[in-house]
Amino acid sequence: MGALRALTASDLKNISRDSLLKFLFFYPMILVLAMRWLVPWITDALAGRLDLHPYWPLIVAFIGILTTPALAGYVIGFMLLDERDAGALTHCGSRPCP
Repeated sequence: MGALRALTASDLKNISRDSLLKFLFFYPMILVLAMRWLVPWITDALAGRLDLHPYWPLIVAFIGILTTPALAGYVIGFMLLDERDAGALTHCGSRPCP
């Protein structure tokens, strides 16, 4: 449990240093707020031409189920790239690393 706590603290420190990671960390909240106000607004704007009410569950599912985990994967991937560039992931054992 101590290792998990140390890795979490280290990852949060890395996220706080990088503006892109900070943005991606809070982006799901921005999407939820945008969905809350934009989807009804777009539905009202298209009321005469297209009824979006039957598609609201699909829109919510796309944002909540597909987009949010992808954003978490982006954050993890960018953190791994930063650690690889810094040489933190290099472990060659007792021999010198190439």
